[in-house]
Amino acid sequence: MTGRRFTWFWPNGKARSQIDKVMVTRDWLNLWPNSIQCIFDRNISDHCPFVIKNHCVDWGPKPFRVLDFWLLDSNFKQYVKEPWSQLRVDG
Repeated sequence: MTGRRFTWFWPNGKARSQIDKVMVTRDWLNLWPNSIQCIFDRNISDHCPFVIKNHCVDWGPKPFRVLDFWLLDSNFKQYVKEPWSQLRVDG
């Protein structure tokens, strides 16, 4: 669990508990081994909302971005051309 330590508590804070849990199967854990339960601040209910998310998600390479001032550099074109020519794209 990350975020809050308890998922339920009285407004005065004298009573609190981790009564809200997540149950998953072994197959699910094999598919998502880095899963974590994130507990958020409560709002209307006396229970805190939570979400399960995959802690380490690899979304692949970051998109190439360019700032206008890079185009003013005389080496920019070559800097982009060399790695671009080495790429192999299928599909």
